[in-house]
Amino acid sequence: MIPLLEEFIQYVKGHENARFTTLETIAETYKDDPSGYESDYV
Repeated sequence: MIPLLEEFIQYVKGHENARFTTLETIAETYKDDPSGYESDYV
């Protein structure tokens, strides 16, 4: 699993203007507007 994640990170870094969204950023966005993350599975 970890090698796959590392490969994905290298893939993202390899693209110009790529945005890397961290879990912290997602958490802050969710805190500001939870409605954007509603799911049928919850």
